[in-house]
Order: sequence, then C-alpha cells, then structure tokens
Amino acid sequence: LTSEELCGRVLGPSCVNVSGLNWTITFPDTPKPPISPPVAPSPTAPKLRILYLSDVHVDLNYTQGLDTNCGEPLCCRPPNKFVGEGGAGKWGDYNGCDTPLATM
Repeated sequence: LTSEELCGRVLGPSCVNVSGLNWTITFPDTPKPPISPPVAPSPTAPKLRILYLSDVHVDLNYTQGLDTNCGEPLCCRPPNKFVGEGGAGKWGDYNGCDTPLATM
C-alpha cells in the first residue's frame, strides 16, 4: 500500500483516485472452537464491586437554578438566565448541561 493509495482510501478521491484498488484476504480453513456454556460462580465466591464512569463531562461553571433549555450547545452556566425552581438541579440535569463538580 503506497502513501497515495492510503491517502485515497482515507481522504477519498480529492486526494487520489484509487478505484482500481482491490484487496483479497484469504483466511485459513480452521474450524471454530466448540462453544461451551459459561459456568456460574459458586454462591460463596468473593464478590467484586466495580464503578465504571465513561465519557464524563464536568462543567466547573455549572450553576444550580440556571436555565436548562437555553438554546445553546451548553446550558446551566453563566450567562444563562436564572429560572430558580425548574432550573438546573443541585446534582445535574439531563437536558443541555454537563455534570456539576458536586456530582463527582
């Protein structure tokens, strides 16, 4: 694979036309391993508790009581208007807000 072919595959015809490039991949004729059902752990086996947080967006400017539907990409922060009751909650909001630091 040349740099021109790679560029054409990644960026498309604006880089270089690679319409004639054809790859053939041959896989070995090996049978799949047998499927064995999982075995449940014994009731006395030790338990492990895991907290998994993924893709957390913390907003250091999050302000409780601010508008959660401000029409901007990110609400619940100044200079959005204060709406009080019905606005951004203490622990966050599901609308257009990132997570407040207090939740972390």
